[in-house]
Parts: sequence; structure tokens; C-alpha cells
Amino acid sequence: MVFDLKTDDPRQDQGKIAEFYAHEATRLRQMAQDYDHRVAVYERLFGPHSDWVEGTRLLAQSYEAAAQEQERIAARHQRLQDRRSHAAGPESR
Repeated sequence: MVFDLKTDDPRQDQGKIAEFYAHEATRLRQMAQDYDHRVAVYERLFGPHSDWVEGTRLLAQSYEAAAQEQERIAARHQRLQDRRSHAAGPESR
């Protein structure tokens, strides 16, 4: 099944869409952490104010910001799923 990841259509499996975005957030956060580790290495190699350190720090920050955005989207889709489950009643759970 193919999901439209940009839809709020309640007929779509919003729970699966939320899982996708949550997974992406985890992946992006791991990348941010990896770049944070590189910052520490580059600080020792090139000094704390080198272009390598600053550029890598910016990359880590951008991955963290992207992870936060993915989490926000995941939460929105999860709320849609929760509303759908609640509206359908206990027999759908």
C-alpha cells in the first residue's frame, strides 16, 4: 500500500504515516549526534574556531531541527489517528 504522506485524509492510515515520520526523526537525530561527535574531533584537530568545526556544528544543528520538524509532523498524524480511533468507538480498537 502506498501512503500519501502529506495528507490529513482520515481514510489514510495516519498511524502508519506517524510511524514513518517518527522513524525519520530518529534517523535525523542520530545523524545530528554523529555530527556532534565529529565537532569534538575537529575541535581537537583544527581548533575550536575552525571552519571545519563551525560547518559541522551547523550541520548537526540543521539535522536536529529537521528531526524536531519530523516529530511535530508525526505527532500531528498521531493525533489524527487517535481522533479517528476514538470516533470509531471501542469496536475498532
